[in-house]
Amino acid sequence: MYRPWGDCLSGDIGLVGVHLPGRLHRFREPPFRELPRLVPSLAAAIRPLLDRPFLIFGHSVGGLVGFELARYLGQRQLPLPLALFVSAHRAPHLPSRRHSVHNLENERLRSELKRFGGTPDAILENDELYELALPALRADLELAEQYKHEPGQPLACPIFSYGGTEDPMVAAEELVAWRLHTRARFRHRFLSGGHFYLFENPAMPTYLTEDVRECLGAHSAC
Repeated sequence: MYRPWGDCLSGDIGLVGVHLPGRLHRFREPPFRELPRLVPSLAAAIRPLLDRPFLIFGHSVGGLVGFELARYLGQRQLPLPLALFVSAHRAPHLPSRRHSVHNLENERLRSELKRFGGTPDAILENDELYELALPALRADLELAEQYKHEPGQPLACPIFSYGGTEDPMVAAEELVAWRLHTRARFRHRFLSGGHFYLFENPAMPTYLTEDVRECLGAHSAC
């Protein structure tokens, strides 16, 4: 889903996708259900790339993963991202306004996923594909719903938060509350669209490129 962004970003900005277990050709691998297990594995995977300026972008539960990854790197004196970009997820210290769904029986969960949006109809409307996708879908939901925020020092890197103006799952004030988690700069942007606005709104790659450029410019000036 992110691959088309590579064509929109400037030639000297690389796009590296995180492909977690339980998806596509990794669907036979057990998915992560807990952030404390996922984050060290992810940090080890990206460590060879940390010899150059980098940024972290995460959408929905990916924003939570990105936040905890940045904290993990900082706590171990590893290179920090030039900025953390979080999209369509409430600030981590705020409680969820949504009831837990990861343990629902299969058909009720299918109805909830249709209501959330974002899961392709080709999966939800095909029983065989749905059964194959269920472990990863449940794991993502469990990871997000069982998350417990541990208070700590704000990040030393800037945070940019993004959200859809018609997102029923994340309120504007929940996105703005990310400002409490950085001691550097903070910016938020709202674009037209729902929870998956970033794949609906063609302006998103343009804004993202602008913000990446700003971060790179600030880094070069140091």
